[in-house]
Amino acid sequence: MRFFEFIFELLSPAIVTKRLTDRGFHLPLDHIPPMTLRGAILTAFFREGRVDKNFLSKEVRSPELIVSPAYPFVEGRKSYPCHPFAYKCKVPHGDSLEVINYATKIIHDLEAEREPQIEFTCSRGHSTIEGLHPKPVIPFGPNLKEVRILFHEAISVGINKHKASSERNMLFDYEAIAAGQKFWATLALPNEKLEINEGFEFFIGRGISRGFGRSRVTSVKEVNLNEEVEHVKNSIKNKAIVLYALSPLLSSRDVISSPYPTEMCSGKLLVDRVYGRMTSLHCGWDMMSNKERPTLKASNPGSVIVAR
Repeated sequence: MRFFEFIFELLSPAIVTKRLTDRGFHLPLDHIPPMTLRGAILTAFFREGRVDKNFLSKEVRSPELIVSPAYPFVEGRKSYPCHPFAYKCKVPHGDSLEVINYATKIIHDLEAEREPQIEFTCSRGHSTIEGLHPKPVIPFGPNLKEVRILFHEAISVGINKHKASSERNMLFDYEAIAAGQKFWATLALPNEKLEINEGFEFFIGRGISRGFGRSRVTSVKEVNLNEEVEHVKNSIKNKAIVLYALSPLLSSRDVISSPYPTEMCSGKLLVDRVYGRMTSLHCGWDMMSNKERPTLKASNPGSVIVAR
């Protein structure tokens, strides 16, 4: 298995939203969900003849092509889902809002097996604070910059093909992620035959028959997993190790979901605690069997895991 990190650009608006109503699609996401991105890449591989139906059937039963959520890539910097230990004060401090990131202190406490002290007020004692978890942020040393996604809004009318005129009661509006924005993600490919290169194109989200969601890979680099394993080994200095979730983390308490992983490198990884907001993880639509996949409970991306 090979691992890659790639950047892609939206060449047209992408309809990836939280809500579908009778009038259209609303509330665009600030990232691309992994199920959406994985389906787009598999579809592009199939259309180009790189994989066949047997490969797709196998992927349904036992997935090997794995992709992370895609987060904004802004001004040459990667954004990440914010951890639970950062907030901004809603009361202006001078000309700006105070953004506090106290993750370093929390990590030191967790690694030393001390109970972390959660902050509930800003430096001036205001309790009107807003957590940034799991919004995408760009780290600048100890500081964080919140990322704002540009959205595209439009109204469309259904056309009667026989009359060549607008159809009654067929007025729709939609919100989409605006074109021109870049995102980054990680990808695992199961064999040497499959590759993702610069210029590789795929379609994301709804409305692809109308040209929405066209995307193109602009940069690819292969990740040396051995170097990453050594980095993790060197990070294990104390009895506890603190991990950061780049993607949703399934709950081990939900009987219909998979438990947290217990195997790591050549030893055991036992999850002690997880800090992060819970969410419902919608697993998409199974195109092979034409049915909806289950919805699972999960911790949001950006959650912090304490393991032993």
